[in-house]
Amino acid sequence: MQLTAIFTALAAILPLTKAQTYTGLFAIGNHCGSPIYMWTIADQVSDRITLLNSDPEYIHRNTMKSDGGGVAIAISKDPNGLYNGAPRLILAYTLDMRGPPGSGTIWYELNTENGSPFEGEKLLLAGDACPSIEWDDGKEPETQVLKYCNPVGVNMWLALCSSL
Repeated sequence: MQLTAIFTALAAILPLTKAQTYTGLFAIGNHCGSPIYMWTIADQVSDRITLLNSDPEYIHRNTMKSDGGGVAIAISKDPNGLYNGAPRLILAYTLDMRGPPGSGTIWYELNTENGSPFEGEKLLLAGDACPSIEWDDGKEPETQVLKYCNPVGVNMWLALCSSL
């Protein structure tokens, strides 16, 4: 019994050693008419994920890096876009787990690197009564705003080349 209490106390004070999954998700829908390629960047970079326009959507379960830092999903029209300098859309988020269980905040934003891969296309990030991010022309606005929503377990949808 005493050993169990010691292990429980140690588990509470030791840092996490790997990314942890939480409730809530990002569903990414490809409406572009051609494949898109994605990589999740957390404690490690995931294998490339290919999303065809015929696929219903890709589901990314919310995670937190072992150091508590943010997670990014890099999205490109180029199959090697993460590594060759091609334009990328970045969906970045951080889970803030302060507060009582079941609360907390998710902070999220869209930005681009090396140009705008979806220039001329509508992008929409929305869901669960959270503030949305909408780019009518697929280009990052001059004034980018970090958004947040409570609690962390919300479901969000990113529609690429959206007609919504």
